Amino acid sequence: MFSAILRRAGLILLLPALPALAQETGNSAIDELVLGDQYVLDVQRPGGREKYDGELIKVTDKWLVLQQRRESRNECGVPILSKLPYTGRLFRNVGIGRWEEQLWIPRDAAIVQGRIQDEDGVASAEPEGEGPELQRDCSVSLNKVGHLTQGKLTAVADEEIVLSVASTMTTQTPLPVLGKLPLIGGAFNRTQTQEISEDQRIAMADVLCIRMFAPKHASSSQIVD
Repeated sequence: MFSAILRRAGLILLLPALPALAQETGNSAIDELVLGDQYVLDVQRPGGREKYDGELIKVTDKWLVLQQRRESRNECGVPILSKLPYTGRLFRNVGIGRWEEQLWIPRDAAIVQGRIQDEDGVASAEPEGEGPELQRDCSVSLNKVGHLTQGKLTAVADEEIVLSVASTMTTQTPLPVLGKLPLIGGAFNRTQTQEISEDQRIAMADVLCIRMFAPKHASSSQIVD
């Protein structure tokens, strides 16, 4: 009604442009998504939900892939001298590490909640294949709150994924004679450590996100004086 009164009065009302993130939408159709833009996804499964954000780098019929960039800062220096005013920076180093992670999100569980348009128009490289890369270390977020499983992804199917989960088993074997001495025999045990792997099958209906850890060669570090 207010806009109709303005039109009849011959007035034109100009409003400032709103950020692209201001609009929420539940439409996750392929033709509505733009590679290179930043998205906020609400991922829901029966019993749990999570929100993820990042640059959209790939869209398939089954997956939406977001890329997140992370940075860590580590400072070390000579005790006392590195704390001196003005000259302290000469006795300390600051290391900055940067790496990238890919979030593979099941498309049927995702709702697009927000979008920020890419200003430079340059999208990151699109990962190869139609699904998460096998034989890569990853963590899987499940529909149970706070439930996270880590391992090496070995198989991805329509109904389930398979993780190879490594664990360590330690056994102690008493040494002959010495290991059987009373009171002190425990000090003469032979300790053996064995790493074992076990396949863990996870129903796809429970998966919220598969976070693929960046390979070592994809990370970078920098020393800042």
